[in-house]
Amino acid sequence: MNIRILFTNTQRPIRIWLMLLLAVVLVGSCQKDSNDPNPTTQSTIKQIASDEQGGVLTLDGSSLIIPPNAIPELANGNAATVSFTIEKGGALPKALPSNMKLVGQTTNFGPEGFIFQDPLWVLFTLPDGTAPDQVCVIGFNTERNEYGVFPITYYDEDKAEVGAAVYELGYYMLANVSEINRTRAPFGAGGFRLRTNNNNGWYPSSANVGSWFGADCYNKLIITDFTPTYPEEMDLWTPFDPNATNGRRYWEVMTPPKVTGWGPNHNAGLTFMGPQGTYTAQLIVSHKSSQLALPECRQYSLPLTFTINDVVTCSSATLCAGWSQGPNLPAGGSYMDINCLEYKPLATVPVCTGDFQATLTWFNGSGSYGDTDLDLHLYGPDNMHVYWSNQSASSGSITLDRDMIDETGWVQENICAPSLAGMPKGNYEIKVNLFDGEDKDFQVRLIKGTQSQSFSGRVTNTAPEKTIFTFTLQ
Repeated sequence: MNIRILFTNTQRPIRIWLMLLLAVVLVGSCQKDSNDPNPTTQSTIKQIASDEQGGVLTLDGSSLIIPPNAIPELANGNAATVSFTIEKGGALPKALPSNMKLVGQTTNFGPEGFIFQDPLWVLFTLPDGTAPDQVCVIGFNTERNEYGVFPITYYDEDKAEVGAAVYELGYYMLANVSEINRTRAPFGAGGFRLRTNNNNGWYPSSANVGSWFGADCYNKLIITDFTPTYPEEMDLWTPFDPNATNGRRYWEVMTPPKVTGWGPNHNAGLTFMGPQGTYTAQLIVSHKSSQLALPECRQYSLPLTFTINDVVTCSSATLCAGWSQGPNLPAGGSYMDINCLEYKPLATVPVCTGDFQATLTWFNGSGSYGDTDLDLHLYGPDNMHVYWSNQSASSGSITLDRDMIDETGWVQENICAPSLAGMPKGNYEIKVNLFDGEDKDFQVRLIKGTQSQSFSGRVTNTAPEKTIFTFTLQ
């Protein structure tokens, strides 16, 4: 059991004395539980910087689109680089409930537990013979330890793709949900589509937007109120809470981006497939004067309302019926300048990255100092030990770039090295230790060169340490 002596805040001394007292009682009783990582059959990695014009990863029918300006800068204002991953074929973090049947492979989009300052897009190619009304996009909510259905906010008939816009990554997959899919009445998902050839008189031009050229603008509907037609089905959907700061709880309908660069995909347009009911939304329009400029945002002064009152049914991947009309732009409103971050959750400051990266993430409750303090440890050749008390090794080439202690919400610890060639040759171990607090579920993503693997586990006060990965560099 490791006892800290490094004080980084005013609460540290109290916690240290408590841990010392516990050490006296439990000396010699700390157990180590070594587990093999979850199997992963495929993975892909791409590093993208915050000052680049976005990017895309694709792996066997799953894609991740990172729009420009989605990655936050570092705390000092410099550009940040994030390693994005898709892993397929690994174990689920929790067994699916009996009413959800996986369509395709388990898919984990990384980095987990990071909240971005603009939504990313998780996309899935529909399997042959599968129509959009046969599947849902489901995601695993680590905080709630449950799966939920996300509204489909991306539909491209030409590519037979569906997906959702999300502020944080993790496990997102296609599944058949018995109460929603192929249910003709009264339940089932409904929706609307607004595109260039069916725009309700305002999309994509956003009438009266002013000096901006409408075709260059993104349109976003922030859902601020929702009354479901069938409240009994809402436990299937991921929670809707317009006041939450957690990215998963935002339901947003927005124009998807083109693959790279600042440019909206009006052919895909605004799509929403979700529970039937009456919605109220705020319209935000964003624009750039040039590729390298920061976005500007304007908000329409009047709320938009719309009702979804039918079930969308599809005879193929490209032919669906039952769409509701969708929102109209109410007359008498005007556009006003706003801060583009006004309706967005607080973004995560990126961590260091490189050819080697081990990232520990977990969700902290709102206790006095956060409910749990976990620690990431790297052991290596020649008695190497990188952790909170020794934050670098091998002349600084291997670094722990943050030690999270009492933060709430999503928190991370991260160890990285710019190059595998610069790391000493030999055997390595990555461990997670419960330093203080409650029993806790966690995730660790390991990047080594072109390979990525993720592990979901749990540490407890009776089994506070787990060996997550072992590997050898030759």
